[in-house]
Amino acid sequence: MKKIFAAFGVIALIAIFVFGSLFILDKHRMDNNLPVVFSTWGYDYTPPINHENITEEIPNISGEELTVTIPLKENLDLFIDLLDGWTFKSLNDEPERYEYVIAFYSPSGEKKMSLRAYKDMFGVCGTELEIKDITLDIGNTASVGYYDGSERWTFVNFGDNVVMHSESYLTPEDANETLSMIKTMKFIRTLPGNIAVTERTFVATILEEENDYLIVKPDEKSIEAQMTDKIKVLLGVSGVRDYIYGEGRKIIVKYNPIIQASAKNDVITVEDIILDGYLDYEISVVESETNKAKKILNNKELCDLNTEFDLYYYGLEEVNVKVDNKEMSLEEALRSGYITLEGMIKKAKRDAEDTQEKHKELESNQDGTVVTEVQIYRDGGTIELSYDDGGSTTWANVKYTIIKCRRLDGNKDMYICKSGTTLNDLDL
Repeated sequence: MKKIFAAFGVIALIAIFVFGSLFILDKHRMDNNLPVVFSTWGYDYTPPINHENITEEIPNISGEELTVTIPLKENLDLFIDLLDGWTFKSLNDEPERYEYVIAFYSPSGEKKMSLRAYKDMFGVCGTELEIKDITLDIGNTASVGYYDGSERWTFVNFGDNVVMHSESYLTPEDANETLSMIKTMKFIRTLPGNIAVTERTFVATILEEENDYLIVKPDEKSIEAQMTDKIKVLLGVSGVRDYIYGEGRKIIVKYNPIIQASAKNDVITVEDIILDGYLDYEISVVESETNKAKKILNNKELCDLNTEFDLYYYGLEEVNVKVDNKEMSLEEALRSGYITLEGMIKKAKRDAEDTQEKHKELESNQDGTVVTEVQIYRDGGTIELSYDDGGSTTWANVKYTIIKCRRLDGNKDMYICKSGTTLNDLDL
């Protein structure tokens, strides 16, 4: 008998797991206005069928429009262009059901539409429902719902249960006028701590790559990561590029001025994509007791598209950096994308060129250190740069030497060495 009860118990647990998984899957699909796999689970929901895109039928805003910023909730604002005479008001309708409600009024004072963020799922009845797509000015698509063949739209679904509803005073004549304003809507994420966003950069990993945009994951140390897991980066590139950034590559994204937070994607318009990492950094070293070369990593480990060569420390126990107002080991900075070996080489060459061009014994650089000596070898182009702190007291020891091999025998390795090391000491 105990075995029978145990068997029934196992079967019950399996059934709970299966049905629970199906419920989660179907609810997620209903949340995103997609067909269910198993059941609507009692929700009044029928997935609509998309038809045409009506964007071109909607006139653009013109005349005496006014761009307004409407606070929605913490770290989230709405930007919208209102036609002349239109106003808005934040309401507190049913706070247990909505995160926020914003009502919009025509010049006559009649409430024409209201934006509502549902705390639970927004569902629609599919009977006699026609869905048409509208493309917002920021490039995202929203779904416009019409019932019973009416020219007056009933709702505009932005996804994630954020919906604009028409009110009883909205007439068929109002339809395009209100949609022209809805096209201009931008959901704007403000950075935590009220940080002014005039120009920002953050490290990110490329998850997806298309001709005109990237999907990236912000580095966990960035402020952007506190707001979202993924960001759509609009590149503004038309046609087919003759290069790729490469999925999995670490990049630095520079953008200005805001994150446009649609319900489906957090979107930014990129100002620049930086592949060389931050070039403004400061190095500090801890010397070891013995002069030995210690391999740290191969450049291919950081990205498959990188040139293959190894990084070594010579006569050093640790190499640390200050970069983007953060302190970390150089290896961590390389693996997380804050610094790249190509960027270090680029910076070293720039420092060498500055030193040679100005013919000075000491040449100041961005990181506060100075180049005291530059040596270029006739072995194919190996460069040796000796850095000194120039009297800096910010870190205990910022004296070191960088040797970037470019030898005729094919050696292209890079060494960060204790101060005073030369190429001959490496015994290559």
